[in-house]
Amino acid sequence: MAKDYYSILGVNKKATDEEIKKAYRKLAIKYHPDKNPGNKEAEEKFKEISEAYEILSDKEKRQQYDTYGSVGNMGGHGGRGGFNPFDIFERFKRSSGFSSFFDDDFGFNRTTKGEDLRVNVKVTLKEVATGVNKTIKYKRHIKCESCNGTGAKDGTAYTTCNTCKGTGRIHKVIRHMAGQIIQESVCHTCHGKGKIITQRCNVCHGKGYSIVEETINVEIPAGVSTDDQISMGGYGNFSEGADIPGDLYIQITVQDDDQYTRVDNNIYYQLNVNFLDLVFGSELYVEDLTGKKNKFKIKPGTQSGEIFSLNGKGVPVVNRNMSAGNMYVLVNAYVPKSLTSSELRLLKDLKNQKHFNSEYKIPQTSNIFNKIKKIFLRRRIF
Repeated sequence: MAKDYYSILGVNKKATDEEIKKAYRKLAIKYHPDKNPGNKEAEEKFKEISEAYEILSDKEKRQQYDTYGSVGNMGGHGGRGGFNPFDIFERFKRSSGFSSFFDDDFGFNRTTKGEDLRVNVKVTLKEVATGVNKTIKYKRHIKCESCNGTGAKDGTAYTTCNTCKGTGRIHKVIRHMAGQIIQESVCHTCHGKGKIITQRCNVCHGKGYSIVEETINVEIPAGVSTDDQISMGGYGNFSEGADIPGDLYIQITVQDDDQYTRVDNNIYYQLNVNFLDLVFGSELYVEDLTGKKNKFKIKPGTQSGEIFSLNGKGVPVVNRNMSAGNMYVLVNAYVPKSLTSSELRLLKDLKNQKHFNSEYKIPQTSNIFNKIKKIFLRRRIF
């Protein structure tokens, strides 16, 4: 069942952008994990309201949600489809124009994210047609359990930074004729952590992380293209001085297929047929990307090189279950490489007949063929 993002934020469907922003701000302050340490219910609520804000604060996503009831791969708290609640919270603070004061006013510690990772996954064109689950192995940094990611022995061997007094930030007042400006920067002594390690952790040697090999399953949706990305929030590296791990980006590479050519969501396929099938007409079968055989008829006198369209048999549009491109089939007369003596005699008798004469005018093929032929020529199919 689709989530009701409006109810989650406590606003109605006609809410303005400002009303949505105010609702999110109020709830984010209430349920932020820094305000509710160890409270799993508050953490889940924070993820939920952040997901709702990510959709309703974006004009295109909101319109798609209002029309179809869902948006891409946003669902789930695992962070797929580009969703990361802490990223959303940080972007909100920056867009509000008073990021640092937001932290000070409500007692939040500045959230520092670890390094993002990128993994390339290869999929076949046939896998793209149906979607596929891929198992991925990769190495990443996770928080050191011994020091709880602090880098300090037992997680306690540190003192408050004297330069910034534990805030992690320093302020400099710049005076000029029009008044004064308060300039904020990260503390150069503690690098924004507000703490100085007095004795390093024996396990991670002060880095705050250890290296592990992860195995995860990733659902690749139907219709993806090369260079598309799937984001998994929190599956990246836990870096030194970070509060939360970075994200993992799954970058897609769609491999070329020997039989099918893809252009956008359409599929192009060359089908070699018996010359007599073109002369007398026939019922032909062609496999689509899913392996299903599709029947279509050709009329007597069909020319070699004519194009037939199988609507909806191309590549699905990502996250649109009922929408897909077309499959275009180019029928090409098969010419045998060797013939028996009786076959040669029959063909020689036909060669000089009126309709088999090379001077007989063959009807022009349609404009669409000329366009599609150019596409096939790029792949050297002809």
